[in-house]
Amino acid sequence: MSEAFIPGTPHFFASQLVESAQAKFANRELPSTDPEFIAFVYSERVRLLEKENGNEVPDGIEEFVQERLARCGFHAFKADVGSIAELWDIFDDYDFQVMMGRIP
Repeated sequence: MSEAFIPGTPHFFASQLVESAQAKFANRELPSTDPEFIAFVYSERVRLLEKENGNEVPDGIEEFVQERLARCGFHAFKADVGSIAELWDIFDDYDFQVMMGRIP
């Protein structure tokens, strides 16, 4: 990949996951409700950020993802930087909402 991304940004991390995501999901289009893709990005995010909260997808995060995606009209994923970065950014927002006490 010849694109340069700013370290620490969702696009930077997404660029690191593209190869393994494409190996697992190929180039097919996945519905935004695909639990396997959501779990893949979530667990890889936990690993890359060296988070201690485990890599299990939190209960209720799928609904949070769908609500956020509905706002921007995003209905399908691909194993590409854009889809992975979008989902990564949603997970960042989810963590923020939990930290602020808006999500138990």
